[in-house]
Amino acid sequence: MKKINKKHFAKALTRLGREKGILEQLLADLTDVSEKLNANLELKQYLTNPHISFTDKKKALKVVFQDFISEMTYNFIFLLLKSKALLTLDSIIAEARKNNLDEDSIFELNVESVVPLTAKQEKTLKQLFSIKLEQQIIVKNIINKHLIGGLRLQLGDKVVDSSVIGKISRLQSKISNL
Repeated sequence: MKKINKKHFAKALTRLGREKGILEQLLADLTDVSEKLNANLELKQYLTNPHISFTDKKKALKVVFQDFISEMTYNFIFLLLKSKALLTLDSIIAEARKNNLDEDSIFELNVESVVPLTAKQEKTLKQLFSIKLEQQIIVKNIINKHLIGGLRLQLGDKVVDSSVIGKISRLQSKISNL
C-alpha cells in the first residue's frame, strides 16, 4: 500500500487556499470537520471502513455537514477519503497552518508555562525574538502543569527548556552518568 504523505496534502491545501484567498476559511472548516469526526467515532469508523463504497461515504458527508462547510472543503475531504488519508486530517491541518506561516516568513514561538503568560510577558517575548531573528513572531502560550515552574520555548526545531521538570530531568541524567 502506498504511504500517505500528509505534507503533500498540506502543501496543496495551503497553495489552493492562498491562491483563492480562502485559506483561513478552509482551515476553519476542516478543523470543524475534524472536531466533529473526533467526537463521533461511529461516523469516523464508517468513513474509514474499506467495505463501504466511496459514493456512500460522500452521501454521508453531505448529509452530516450540509450547510456547514464550503464546496472546496467537501472536495478536499473527498480527496482524503479517496486517498484513504482521512485519519491524518489533524496533522494535515497543523502542517498547512505551519506552511502558511512559513510562506509569510512568520515564526511561531510556542511557550509552555504552568500559568498563562500576561500580555506584557507575551509582548516582551515577541519583541525579543523579533529583534533577534529579524522576523515577525507569533507567540502561542501552551499551559503545561507538568512543568512545575519555569518556561519551555520552542521555535521550529529549537527547544530551550528552563522548566523545573526539565532541570530535574537533566540533573537525574547527570547523576546516573556518574
